[in-house]
Amino acid sequence: HHCWADAARLQQVFWNIIKNAVKFTPARGQLRISTRNDAEHYIIIDFTDTGIGINRELQPRIFDAFEQGGSGVTNRYGGLGLGLAISKRVIDLHGGKISVRSEGRGTGATFTIKLKAMETSLLEGPAYPLDHDGSAKDGAEILLVEDHEDTARALRRMLENAGYQVGYASTLASARDLAAKRRFRLVISDLGLPDGSGLDLMGELGDSGQLRGIALSGFGADSDIAAAKAAGFAEHFTKPVDWERLRHTIHRLLGQRG
Repeated sequence: HHCWADAARLQQVFWNIIKNAVKFTPARGQLRISTRNDAEHYIIIDFTDTGIGINRELQPRIFDAFEQGGSGVTNRYGGLGLGLAISKRVIDLHGGKISVRSEGRGTGATFTIKLKAMETSLLEGPAYPLDHDGSAKDGAEILLVEDHEDTARALRRMLENAGYQVGYASTLASARDLAAKRRFRLVISDLGLPDGSGLDLMGELGDSGQLRGIALSGFGADSDIAAAKAAGFAEHFTKPVDWERLRHTIHRLLGQRG
């Protein structure tokens, strides 16, 4: 499945749909992502969740700006309702289509993206394995530090589904407390925290040389990457995070531990 597209913008669209699915799906719910090619040589990507669903009368407006499924949904879950409008604009600019299907409240929803497929792939670089053997480096403990609630929830679920034991903190202070109580093998930390910096946290936790670190940031300039490396982070990821690349990196870093 390959298409000619702006990878960063498409990643933002996919990440937005995934975060919405996590946000509107209760605990122990499911999100299934599938891809296929149709007879017209389009790539079809389906994001199917078991969440709260969308009323039929609201579905034609769900991609409009500031529309989030009604005032009750906005009051309960927050947000401005701009994510899907931006996502539709990005897909439109790629010559594709985005749509939603739901039988109504309480029945879950499926968001579908159609993009024109390429006949051959121009993809270069390493291919990250998609196997899910559940080993996850013997259920290694990972400290996740992220103050954005939706991002943290999505990352935590994916890490736990991959077989890792995840300790979660949303502030520098709570991350310090958690690190003092548990023996983590890896820290994944946002750099911008409400009460400090992930750089300070890595500097403190990495002193022993036994803890590897992955930095998350909305900025990816050379100076940002250099600052993360100087603080002791082994890798730097610019948001939105590519999950397969992150999973591959986690596996590699944990495997390097002596």
